[in-house]
Amino acid sequence: ASLRAIPWIFSWSQNRNNCPAWLGVKNLAQLDQAILQDMYANWGWFKTNIDLIETLLARTEPHIAALYDRELVADPKLRELGSDLRSRLDATIHALLDVTKRPYPASDNFLLQRALTLRNPYVDVLNLIQVKALKSRRSAEQNGKPVDPDITHALLVTINGIAAGLRNSG
Repeated sequence: ASLRAIPWIFSWSQNRNNCPAWLGVKNLAQLDQAILQDMYANWGWFKTNIDLIETLLARTEPHIAALYDRELVADPKLRELGSDLRSRLDATIHALLDVTKRPYPASDNFLLQRALTLRNPYVDVLNLIQVKALKSRRSAEQNGKPVDPDITHALLVTINGIAAGLRNSG
């Protein structure tokens, strides 16, 4: 079996982890902070990239990703992977904040912070419904029962709703 990039990235977006965008960035912490801060202050290309990654970090919701793991992942090794990714996310956030000297990701971006404040309560609910729908669908499939069409419909609505709420296609 192969893992195609589009559904892989789509699923990381749906569960609000977004790891394809930030995984590996925490390695900044291993570099000379004075040099990184100088690059951030004086090199537009570097600043733009750091700011873009920070914006993506501001849009992550580790508690939502943890919910998916808790409710949908039975394998302890895979749960451990999810926990490890959330730890790496936290380390990545701290590494970037050490460079930008901001208190939290994209704290200087008023429009983004306002959008997140307004959208998250609605998208969070869609994530909760999606988890319940996925759990119900999997349970029916594992027990050899037909999947309720309303569950499938709810799942499709949440997929589209989360994508629309996050303002991306994946």
